[in-house]
Amino acid sequence: MTTPLQLHAFHRELTSVPGLARIISATMPLDPALARSVERDWQVTVEEIYGCTEGGILATRRPARSKYFTPAAGIKFATTASDATEVSGGHLPRSLIVTDRLRSEAPVDGDGSGRFEILGRDDDMVKIAGKRASLCGLTRELLRIPGVRDGVVFLPDPDASRLAGAIVAPGLSAVSVRASLARSVDPAFVPRPLLIVAALPRDLNGKLPHADLLALLATAREPAKSGVANGAPLLLRTSISSGHPTLPGHFPGHPIVPGVVLLELIETLLAQNGYQINACPQVKFLAQVAPGEPLDIRVDLADAPIARFAIDAAGRSAVIGRFLCSTSVVPA
Repeated sequence: MTTPLQLHAFHRELTSVPGLARIISATMPLDPALARSVERDWQVTVEEIYGCTEGGILATRRPARSKYFTPAAGIKFATTASDATEVSGGHLPRSLIVTDRLRSEAPVDGDGSGRFEILGRDDDMVKIAGKRASLCGLTRELLRIPGVRDGVVFLPDPDASRLAGAIVAPGLSAVSVRASLARSVDPAFVPRPLLIVAALPRDLNGKLPHADLLALLATAREPAKSGVANGAPLLLRTSISSGHPTLPGHFPGHPIVPGVVLLELIETLLAQNGYQINACPQVKFLAQVAPGEPLDIRVDLADAPIARFAIDAAGRSAVIGRFLCSTSVVPA
């Protein structure tokens, strides 16, 4: 059992995973292209669950083979007079309304199987410059860009004239990512700003609350104001949330933030300020870091190309070390 985010991360790192019989994905839409790649590379069946907290499992599909979901046993989907989608029957004690827009393979009240495809949520469609697009679809294109480990495209507020975005993409610049995205989507939907961050504020289910995205946007650091030019150190205060995708199953009951995640924070901070890492001659992990602990990061570039870094966790020294860096394009 996994999420699309976790599956994407594992597939990026592992060329094969022997012994798996089946993978089940839930919590958010699974990109069919990712499902096909996993089935091909890992030789395993990938299935997707469609459901909600109130109703549990409502339908399933195998996205590598079909865009259509098959309703769970006894479950029926119907369109109400107000054009909403009502779900009833099966294990449901009462009918419920879902916010997703569905399109049936055959009429719901006909002789068909009741299979359907999901067109998106009611709040997923946006209109920019007189054109319409799906935020989910735009995010899917963003995640297909090589080097983008996580990302999201969102509308800051209903009256916004441009979309915003945030990515975890060590070593990449916002300029290069926007250029890549513009090759697959209409330029009107390329997000500005596009923030490069160490981690997205995902909750325990891997979802991104809109309020947290707005907070991320409000506190975004401007690379041009970082002070690199006058030799000032790079400073960042952040934390790793308990919903970070690397934490489930990592020391259950006593989660510890992996060292590689901490180093990625520094890598991202350097990338935001025009530096790319070429080597890591020294790193020492001095203390365990728990999710949610405040992290104070300092990177000293006075001896560039040597970048000396330190991470303090809740006031105690957690990580120290050195990177060898070179300058790269500063994101705009």
